[in-house]
Amino acid sequence: LYGQTRYSRSRELEADYYGMEYMRKAGYDPRAAVNLQETFVRLSESRSQDFFSTLFASHPPSMARVEANRRTAASLPPGGALGEQSFANATSALRKRQPAYNAAKEAGEAMAKKDYATALSLAERAIAMEPREGRFHELRGIALSRMNRTQDAMSAYNRAVSLDPNYFSPLLRRGLLKHQLNSFSEAERDLKASIKLAPTEIAFVKLGAISEQRGNVCPQAFNYYREAFVAGGQRNAELQNKLVALQSNCQPQTSQPR
Repeated sequence: LYGQTRYSRSRELEADYYGMEYMRKAGYDPRAAVNLQETFVRLSESRSQDFFSTLFASHPPSMARVEANRRTAASLPPGGALGEQSFANATSALRKRQPAYNAAKEAGEAMAKKDYATALSLAERAIAMEPREGRFHELRGIALSRMNRTQDAMSAYNRAVSLDPNYFSPLLRRGLLKHQLNSFSEAERDLKASIKLAPTEIAFVKLGAISEQRGNVCPQAFNYYREAFVAGGQRNAELQNKLVALQSNCQPQTSQPR
């Protein structure tokens, strides 16, 4: 649109100029924009190209841009706030919570290695620091479930749902665990609640299985399997075969899978 490359250097510098001018008028020190560009250049030199090819595909950092911004900053009236203290004040609570999120991250890494005992310990450490973070209770539930401690896992999922009822993941996991325990009506309730928040292939598959088990193949089970197919995932080939097998029994109530 602006020439042979995906970005226009002149428009980029123009945007920098007006951005720094607006910073000055808002009471901030425009030199902060220069500092930011210097940081981008340092990161681009120390990180892989794959990372920055995504992050800065259209506006790659460069020393030429830094030098231009330095000249712009020098041409503007001095002064203005950097906002360091206000930023520090605004993020102080987040920094205090960071160790809990670090522990949760390590719990996820341990889970990936199938070290569920370590994952459980780390999740419980995170909970001790931040007891009202629903994701930590969900992590604890996942570890307990993998250790076949199903009742403890259910309690953890219950707590996660109560803390964050509008997040799909603990509802989904609790529904899957209830399905595993053959509590199909309760599983159905959780799975339906989860897909209202975020449609997932596995939720539709399990809802289809519950409907099929009840003998409600047409149209309910078929439609759930079709939604699972549309959601996409690892089961698509299996789902397509299942839909084809069920379709002859469900016509004309249903249509071809998309």
